[in-house]
Amino acid sequence: MQFDSSLTLALFTLGGTLLGVIISGFFNLSVTRLTKRSEERRHHRELVIQTAVANWKQQMEAYAIHQQPIVHIPLEVYLIQMAKFSEFMEGSVDPSTVEEKYREYRALSQAAIRAASPKKKKN
Repeated sequence: MQFDSSLTLALFTLGGTLLGVIISGFFNLSVTRLTKRSEERRHHRELVIQTAVANWKQQMEAYAIHQQPIVHIPLEVYLIQMAKFSEFMEGSVDPSTVEEKYREYRALSQAAIRAASPKKKKN
């Protein structure tokens, strides 16, 4: 069987076109995947911030309603707590790890509160 030059040229053209489609499809898929992952991270951050702000507002309203002395906990402490809590929720939750993760969450919360509270000057 003998190939003429027009058939060979057509096969090379077809092969090049298919290769181009495959390569561009791969890059489009990669870009779509990166965009989706970035969008998910942005959505996660927004959720953490919204939840922290809602918790902070609820706490401030509760103090105002009950007329208790206000222990002002800054909003950033709530942000740190929600970020840690969301990290806690991303992993698998089972009875063997709950206590350890909760202790870690509480320790971080207490450290954030200590760091955010104003330091008293020594005389």
